[in-house]
Amino acid sequence: MQRYRQTITVLKMNITLQKKTRQSARTTLDNLQKTYTNAKTSFEKAEENLANASTSEELEELYEKYNSCIIKANASGTITRVNATVGSVANGTVAVIQDTENLKISTSFREYDVQNIEIGMQCIITSDANDKQLTGYVSQISPVASSGNIGSSDVSFAGEVTINGTDHGLLIGMNAQAEVVITQVSDAYVMPYDAVGANENGEKVVYVQNGEDFTPVVVTTGMETDYYIEITSDELKDGMVIRSSANEDESQSVVFTEDGETMEEGGFDMGMLGGFSGGMPSGGNRPSGGNFPSGGGMPGGRG
Repeated sequence: MQRYRQTITVLKMNITLQKKTRQSARTTLDNLQKTYTNAKTSFEKAEENLANASTSEELEELYEKYNSCIIKANASGTITRVNATVGSVANGTVAVIQDTENLKISTSFREYDVQNIEIGMQCIITSDANDKQLTGYVSQISPVASSGNIGSSDVSFAGEVTINGTDHGLLIGMNAQAEVVITQVSDAYVMPYDAVGANENGEKVVYVQNGEDFTPVVVTTGMETDYYIEITSDELKDGMVIRSSANEDESQSVVFTEDGETMEEGGFDMGMLGGFSGGMPSGGNRPSGGNFPSGGGMPGGRG
């Protein structure tokens, strides 16, 4: 009987141990199932991220292609010429953009004058397009003579004159003339260089009409160019008639008018100021054919 009881006790213990083993195995299985589920979730998330990354790269590529189809200029201005046509290959310069308000005049300065001209000097600008007298300043002087006349006797240096303001009434390509103000004086006249002679005392004189004759008047000379010279004298008045040359055989009559214009009798038009108060023209900034406003230094366009 005692042995029977011991056997039953052992069997109960084995059953309890098997239950614990089964419970442990079930717990291990549950943990493995959770690990599998977590791994599967991570894998699916990784696949989703990969798909999103691919879509993002595609979108970025599409944006780049889209932006490359948009023409952008690196400066503001007005389109003055379009080279592209519908259906043509986008190559080279598509359009030309210029600043139609802030204009510059392309000009040249003669060798005789360029040494007296500096960046920033005031300019007086006129044009056949309107009656306005504009102002500007020298904005560029080439340090090298123009290639077409290097070595010749007629040397010039390219330069630019910037027009002040935007209310100038000029268009790109119009002819304009610019005079550089080298210095400024008041109460002076400008005469042809040949109008000034010398008396027996070596004094500078001009010949003023007095009835049918011309009387010498002593003057003080100032600034001069190739063709013109500044003169001052207390004896000179507006309306006086002066010989255009000190040599009587070569002269015509120059008139100082009340409005300051200097003109010659006999049809010869001086085209210079008589009552000179603005400044002496440099004489070297009227290239043949006139000057033309350019597009203010703006880029030609972007292709």
